[in-house]
Order: sequence, then C-alpha cells, then structure tokens
Amino acid sequence: MKVFISVDMEGVACVTHGNHVKLEGNEYEMCRKWMTAEANAAIEGAFESGATEIVVADSHGHMYNMIPDELHEDVLLVRGSPR
Repeated sequence: MKVFISVDMEGVACVTHGNHVKLEGNEYEMCRKWMTAEANAAIEGAFESGATEIVVADSHGHMYNMIPDELHEDVLLVRGSPR
C-alpha cells in the first residue's frame, strides 16, 4: 500500500498563533519540530497499518519547514516549489 501525507503547519497540535507559522515568528523553530513530529506519528501509523511506501509533502508556505534529519528515514520528502 502506498501512502501520501501532506503536512501544513496550521492544524498541527499546539499551533495557535501567527508567531508559530511565520519565518520571523519567535516560536517558528519550535513549531517546525512539532510539525515534523506529527508527520512521524502519521508515518508510524501508516507503516503499522501496512504501508509499503510513504511520500510526505511539506505543504506550508515556502514548503521548507519540516526538518529532514528528524523525519522517519524510510519516507520520501517532497519540499519546495514549484512541484
């Protein structure tokens, strides 16, 4: 089973303010970690449910928000624009 996961920063748990989602926001770096962690939780659930291939798309703003070194190593990450 192939799975595609698109992640936007709005909607991530605890992201509640503009400072969370803007590059110049004082909590943006912390929210990048939350975004990546939530993607990893979805990835783990997908693999546990039988996924054999997972593609994750960073879909927030400039699309360079997720932290590749902290993302599950067995997925393909799509970043940047245009797609």
